[in-house]
Amino acid sequence: MKELYRPTPVGGVFMADKKAYIESGMENEGFYGWGREDAERVNRWKILGYIHKHTQGALYHLTHERGINSQFHSQRQDDIKFSKLLQVLVMSQNELKEEIENWDKNPGKG
Repeated sequence: MKELYRPTPVGGVFMADKKAYIESGMENEGFYGWGREDAERVNRWKILGYIHKHTQGALYHLTHERGINSQFHSQRQDDIKFSKLLQVLVMSQNELKEEIENWDKNPGKG
């Protein structure tokens, strides 16, 4: 499959310790649809001091139906997602922890 988001594409499978996953904010519900949220999660994971690594081997993606939010989006939507990714990337660990705490107070505003 062609890499969708260079220079460091991620995605496929994300496996984590449940407690660490919850502490890291789980999924950023500020993302609409799919695309770039995998990179945001990995960046957040690294900033918070968790270990992230890629493994070698095949990964199979099962075919499934796609709904209205499961498609490539407009350039504007991609720009918004990329902005969210960059916002997290420049945060310190303390700033990011505070941001994640506010997600609980403002669902969908990540």
